[in-house]
Amino acid sequence: MEDNRSLCSIATVVISCLLLLTGCAGMYKQIETPMISVVDLHLVEATVFEQNYRSQLRIQNPNAFEIPVKGLQYTIELNDQHFASGVSSHSAVIPALDTAVIEVEARSTLLSFFRQFSNLQQGKLETFSYRLNGKIHLAGFRSQPFDYRGEMLLSNAP
Repeated sequence: MEDNRSLCSIATVVISCLLLLTGCAGMYKQIETPMISVVDLHLVEATVFEQNYRSQLRIQNPNAFEIPVKGLQYTIELNDQHFASGVSSHSAVIPALDTAVIEVEARSTLLSFFRQFSNLQQGKLETFSYRLNGKIHLAGFRSQPFDYRGEMLLSNAP
């Protein structure tokens, strides 16, 4: 009789633990990576060694819940060549199934600036391709990598 009580007590503890673990697993939200794209890029300051840009990035939240952004790190490639990079501790809350535009800074070197300018001046480019990649840091979630590519037709192209 006492063996049955011990067995029932152990079974109760095991079942309780399993229910608790199942409940905790249900509380964890799976997150779909936000889509991040360049809205605008302006040269703010140029020195001999680096150029500073103000960039606007659009963050699209495909999730049915808001996501709290703690910051991000990113690089911008132009025509398959590294152009600029930046980090930001800009925090924002992106509403569920919505978008927000945040303003961040980026820096490039003189070499990367002149490489792009030279190609443009020589008329080698008809289209302008860009790539934005990096990580977005979200409060309460793991950092999410992102990679976005786009292309524009230059105004002087035929």
